Amino acid sequence: MSHCADALWLTSRSNSLSSLSTYPLTRKRVVFQLPRKDWHTGPLEALLLVLHSWQQLVLGTGFTDAQRMPPPAIGAVVTYR
Repeated sequence: MSHCADALWLTSRSNSLSSLSTYPLTRKRVVFQLPRKDWHTGPLEALLLVLHSWQQLVLGTGFTDAQRMPPPAIGAVVTYR
């Protein structure tokens, strides 16, 4: 987190704090959709992505219910961090 030097301290949210991330955004193509296995509604459990040299990555966290319905199509390019 980055804090503006001349900002006052507040107990609530403010624009004086900024979140900094050192991880770059990455874009990869979806090759498979893994279906859900539990009670939760919605068709998407995780996405299977192909990395460099045909390594596979299962991307399954951070999705909201709105993003899970409908899920990204096979062949679509997704951005993750």
